[in-house]
Amino acid sequence: MIVKTIEYHMLPYKNIILISDLKIQELKSNLSNSVIPIKFFRFYKKPSEEYQGKIIDNTFKIQRINGYRNSFLPQIKGSFVDKQSHREIHIKMRLLLYVYFFIIILCIFMFMLYLENIIPLISQGKFEIILLIPAAMTLLIFLTLVLAFKYESEKSIDDFKKIFRAKLK
Repeated sequence: MIVKTIEYHMLPYKNIILISDLKIQELKSNLSNSVIPIKFFRFYKKPSEEYQGKIIDNTFKIQRINGYRNSFLPQIKGSFVDKQSHREIHIKMRLLLYVYFFIIILCIFMFMLYLENIIPLISQGKFEIILLIPAAMTLLIFLTLVLAFKYESEKSIDDFKKIFRAKLK
């Protein structure tokens, strides 16, 4: 079993391919044992299943369940592909759309704040170190986004290796 990872380290998404010797029905069965239907509100302890979502034919759309609120959990879409000697599981991990929207709005706001403060000072021929605060805050937001996504996606990849008895291609 081999793993292929197409990683773009500075962007919050991952495309991976897992290789397994199990048959597609076994892969779907193993996954369905770890997935429950989507519930929007959970007022009880974390269930024994690790994921929530749906499996339709040879595709799935799931998200990991955790005991805390985390907007950086990847939304996971995947498909099973039957090859002659093995099966491939193609997985795409992305952030939820509203997280992208929120981060873009926040960065635009920070950029406008930066421009609003820097243009008057440049016209006066002054530069103050305090002007770097909005840029540093934007960088900090971006780094938090990338690192939190990477942490959560690596957890899911490890789970998938176990669930599918697979390795990265």
